[in-house]
Amino acid sequence: MVAREFLRRFIEDERYLQNKPLETKNFIDFCKDRGVKTNEDELEFFEKEGLFCPIIKINEPPEYFQFTEQFKGILLNWVDEGCLFDPSREDQLLKGSLEEKMLKNDSQKIISLYSSFQIHWLIILKESYSFNINFTGKGIKISGSLPHLSNLYNNFTSDFLIKDLGELVTKLDDISSLAGFDRVFDFEKKKNILKKYYSYYNQILEFLLLIQSIYGPYGRSNTRSMRIEGTIENFDEKWWEKRTKFNPKEELKLIELEIGKVTLFYWIFSKKAMELLGVDRDDWIQLWKSFAWDKKDKIKDHNRLGIEYLQWALMLKRFIEDYCEMEILDIDEISNIGHDDILKFNPPEMDQYGTLLRASRNKFYSDKGNNTNYYHDKYKRLFYLANDFQIDYHPRLIVFVEGKTELKVLPKFFEVIGKKPEDIGIDIINIGSISKFFGPKFRVKNSKNKYDTIILNNFLNLINYTLNKWQTLPFFIGDNENDIKKLLDEGICLDFDYDAEKGTLPEEWYHIWDKDFELDNFTDIELATAINNVLETQIDSEDVGKIRMDGKGIKNIDSRIGDPGIKITIANVLNENLVEEYENSGNKETFERPVFKLIKKLRLIALRNHPPSNTYIESKNKEIISDVLLEKD
Repeated sequence: MVAREFLRRFIEDERYLQNKPLETKNFIDFCKDRGVKTNEDELEFFEKEGLFCPIIKINEPPEYFQFTEQFKGILLNWVDEGCLFDPSREDQLLKGSLEEKMLKNDSQKIISLYSSFQIHWLIILKESYSFNINFTGKGIKISGSLPHLSNLYNNFTSDFLIKDLGELVTKLDDISSLAGFDRVFDFEKKKNILKKYYSYYNQILEFLLLIQSIYGPYGRSNTRSMRIEGTIENFDEKWWEKRTKFNPKEELKLIELEIGKVTLFYWIFSKKAMELLGVDRDDWIQLWKSFAWDKKDKIKDHNRLGIEYLQWALMLKRFIEDYCEMEILDIDEISNIGHDDILKFNPPEMDQYGTLLRASRNKFYSDKGNNTNYYHDKYKRLFYLANDFQIDYHPRLIVFVEGKTELKVLPKFFEVIGKKPEDIGIDIINIGSISKFFGPKFRVKNSKNKYDTIILNNFLNLINYTLNKWQTLPFFIGDNENDIKKLLDEGICLDFDYDAEKGTLPEEWYHIWDKDFELDNFTDIELATAINNVLETQIDSEDVGKIRMDGKGIKNIDSRIGDPGIKITIANVLNENLVEEYENSGNKETFERPVFKLIKKLRLIALRNHPPSNTYIESKNKEIISDVLLEKD
């Protein structure tokens, strides 16, 4: 496609909207934010060498203009008038006449505009025009590199040794004439090689410029959303309309580009993304992909450059899939195969390729029981990903307690033996009372036309949902009153999908105090001391003992203890006194109390309930839960 035809199409179809051209200063800042230092002199040097050109130059632009929908008409007029042109491909006579005009008129202004994609080639040029000098070792080591034409990712490297810097020029002249060294150290020869590479790269650059308006938002995406740029009303709807009309096969045919070359650059950009983001294995790339774009966009230096490559790789992946009308391997699934092999695989069917990551994922994300592969279930994958990196936000165990005292104080008892409940995936919920937990009773006819009493459980749907969806186990702690054990046995009907039958709450998943929290865990003297401390009264331990013998709770000692705030304060004092006693005596039997035995049990249940990082582990978890519900050993 000739230069002016390309530019007209570029502007007519608004191919610039999702990745606008950058003026020189902005391009320099763009590179700086990504850890690549450059300046106008360096860009001008490479341009004069014929190795690097802006994508657009504009002759005598007005003070204010933008690459937006509103300026499209003006930009098209500039193309027709020759004021807006592609300096890398425009007719040399036109370029010469413009340069002559600039010399004759000092006020003449021509601005250069670059594409963000060009940072890739700029990095290659800077590395090719630089030497590395290493002073460690027996001599001074001079090394250089040149990219490999077949993929522009791997480099040819050469080096030589000198005794001191004084012989550098002489040695460089000698070494640059030797076969194998000349392409790295002979800059005239290197420049000619780079010019061939530049022509090779420019074809993919043109391709990227043509598809960016459609596939740019896929690069600026995370698991849930993607960023579509625009300034007019309903710009996102307009983008979707263009998206549905876009024909990837026609685009490649138009610029005479083969899909294999696109696949090569998908491979290159993926490798660069993994390298710069510090990714070697596991699901790090999946984690990076899941971050919101506005968060990724704030990152600086080489990690931000890695995000750029990740963005481009995601663009190309989606384009290739549209072109081939099939799914292809993901960015982190091609690290150990060649670019020529990418299209040879059918990812959903991969299960026999040994060490390939996608084959392993298919295995571990498949549930053979219902013949489902959850690889593309984005919410399930996020759940697995969070668990894998131990940033899981779903509790492993929900503990239901009957009042504010246990809600506030139980975590403090956890801390006494070393761990906060939230650190091991335990969430404590206050249900207020057993009556609020279960709700009213109803009489309904059964299948035999006889009446049965059923209990409406206010929390049952929550319990069953979290148990099935996230394998979050329920646990109930209550006082021994209101026939609580019978209510737990009859009022909770666990509907676990893994089992064909519904089941009741297993004894392993609840704890009933013999009397209540305070009387079960503290002596009469300890309780009297704490109550006197808080209420400034003179309760005798015998008074507490009488309450205990009568089967009553501590609030019967003094009506003020019925206040939740006072009861919590008393419980905190009991805890503090317990810790002080242990620090003074060192007697480990101090912690041989029901509350600490219960905490150890809760910790063990939570720690054994491993948050699944794939479907295979989830299935194993469900088997264990099923065994507990069916009371198997």
